Amino acid sequence: MTLEQIEYFVTAVESASFSAAAHRLFVSHSSVSRSVAALEDELGVQLLTRGRRTLLCTEAGEVFYQRGKALLRQAEELRGSVAEFRRRQKLQIVSVGIYAPRFFELCRGFQQTHPAVEVIMEQGDQHSAIEKLKTGAADMGATFSYSFPKDAGYEALALERGNFCALVSPNHELAGREYLTSEELTARKDILGENPFHTERERHRSIPVDVHSILLQIKAGSGITVLPEHAAAEYGQGCVQLPIRGGMTEYRLILIWDRDNPSRALREAVEYFREQLEKNPFYQAGTGV
Repeated sequence: MTLEQIEYFVTAVESASFSAAAHRLFVSHSSVSRSVAALEDELGVQLLTRGRRTLLCTEAGEVFYQRGKALLRQAEELRGSVAEFRRRQKLQIVSVGIYAPRFFELCRGFQQTHPAVEVIMEQGDQHSAIEKLKTGAADMGATFSYSFPKDAGYEALALERGNFCALVSPNHELAGREYLTSEELTARKDILGENPFHTERERHRSIPVDVHSILLQIKAGSGITVLPEHAAAEYGQGCVQLPIRGGMTEYRLILIWDRDNPSRALREAVEYFREQLEKNPFYQAGTGV
């Protein structure tokens, strides 16, 4: 006796005919009738009374139908629970392409304390990170607060704060300036990479380029880029770093996730990150955006 035979029998009873059952199961009429006949031969008892137009359960068939239906339901629940367990043991994270040592340190700590969870890290730009969260392709994103989706249902944890700055070549026309304003940067069209001072629509139209490629162009004397100060300090050797004044010069690097995501690994990661942010003064903790 197999689960397939039980499924064929239960479907035949509920469909009241072998033909209708075969249609529901996407198999031939003969496959269903032979399966039920083999089941009856194995059990040594008639389960169905075969009429000209319908099938009827015998007394034994009714008992087998009820028990078989319950068994199929239990088998499906068992498959689902195992599949959910496997899914929850992976934590898919998409991170914006910036220098974020604190975030990666947290991830390493989580992996060490939760060895059963496989942390899968992917790098992307702001827009793709949010899209992957929306589609379920990622469990958590590490992105900037200005890209926080306006849709309801997301939670965030502020990992670190700092100020944006601009990087240019020493030969660039702006290199002699003491600072730039956010208004100037909003209007400029020669900014390489994502410009946090652009409107949301303009940011989403921008073509993502990795930081290393951008800085090669900057050092060659082409364009201007906007980076967090800590990333500029890490990558911007040989460039002129210009402070930015005006509105919204501060960034917040946040961890973001869908609050309805059932992943156990995600919940464990969020709990771990919150604990570390609360007890370690190295991190600038905060909630929300």
